[in-house]
Amino acid sequence: MSTPTKNVAAWTSTLAQGEPVTFRFSRVRGALLALLCVFLILVGLVLGLAASGVLMLLGWLVVLGCLVLMVVHLRRAISPAVGLTVAPTGLTMTTARAGEIPWSEILQVETITQDSNRQIELGVTNAEAQRQYDAGLVTVFDREKTDGRMQKALWLPAGLAASKPALTSWIDEELTARSRF
Repeated sequence: MSTPTKNVAAWTSTLAQGEPVTFRFSRVRGALLALLCVFLILVGLVLGLAASGVLMLLGWLVVLGCLVLMVVHLRRAISPAVGLTVAPTGLTMTTARAGEIPWSEILQVETITQDSNRQIELGVTNAEAQRQYDAGLVTVFDREKTDGRMQKALWLPAGLAASKPALTSWIDEELTARSRF
């Protein structure tokens, strides 16, 4: 089943029935980024073949780096994997190495903007952050909250085929509902 990108009511209904809600990576975004990589590979080839010295080296590095990125984005465009699963027991995401993050380990959900990029950030307990770090996740962040306290945080995968504001709001509502128990 394809998850509607903005249908919060469908997400809520599915989760209320005990079924997980999955969010895949955007096919369109993957294809567009792969096309951008092709363009950058062509630029890198021109530099690598026509220039000399540092520009030639830079051209070949661009070709190599963009080839790797192109493969990643093509894979997402052709057969998009599930990037996030929201289940009655917690969240599972491709960026978390230690498996499912239980609802009890999530402290808050918010959308943050960093360098004009919007990300969905999960504030997690120190124990969950350590569990993820021990499993190999090196992108566990320390965030200073408005009251001066520090909180551990993880980012949801970028490029999900869902509205970030709608997804953030919905996960926050589900977190609030589950924290009452």
